[in-house]
Amino acid sequence: MLTKPQDQQIRKQLDRHKVATVPRFEDIQITNAFRLEKFRINPDVFDASFMTSSKETARALLEEDVVPLYRGKQALDMGCGSGIAGRVMLEMGAEVVLSDISEAAAKNAEENVRDFGMRAVVLCGDLFEKVKELDTKFDFIVFNHPFFSGEPIENEPVSRAMLDPGGVLRRFLTEAKSYLEEGGSILMPYWHFAGSGKGSNDPAVYAVEYGYAVKEKVIDVGAETIQNGTFSIYILKPKA
Repeated sequence: MLTKPQDQQIRKQLDRHKVATVPRFEDIQITNAFRLEKFRINPDVFDASFMTSSKETARALLEEDVVPLYRGKQALDMGCGSGIAGRVMLEMGAEVVLSDISEAAAKNAEENVRDFGMRAVVLCGDLFEKVKELDTKFDFIVFNHPFFSGEPIENEPVSRAMLDPGGVLRRFLTEAKSYLEEGGSILMPYWHFAGSGKGSNDPAVYAVEYGYAVKEKVIDVGAETIQNGTFSIYILKPKA
């Protein structure tokens, strides 16, 4: 069950998403040296331009110890939203598949690939539902999953990117190993404000149970952002 501050935070994020009623184009500064210019964000799609979790995931993808995990390799941006993680990996030299359960998100991601003359496969399906049809394994998978444990809000499409009772996380951890090449890795962020321990959507809580080793990087985000506090960037690897 959500706490009152968590519920207020979700409402705050939803209200911010509702500001846009037409497509926008944003220059998203990821690091001092890396910017996504004129990145398209459509209504009813999780907006990477102001969500700390999206930016921190993108920054993590540019870390010198992370880039070799996907550069020149097969990568999957699961739950891609508008496609920020996929675009970063494409620009850094990966072959990328982007997938999202939302038709609006998949369309937005496809536009953010196509409009910059890039080539990638973009799918619409529930987790690996459509990915399995490719008969492909990946060296690297990114999944910015729903952090808050709860049911999505009716008639609020973007809430599916924020809220899930836990089934999505557990299904992902179960299925992902079948789509990883030997030695492959998974990158997942987590905002600890969303909860801790059993019943939360913290990947590290379930990783060992599902057969993964976990490497964690902790990030503290200032109060000036819409999501602030402690984040973790996890790198998961299936145990031998």
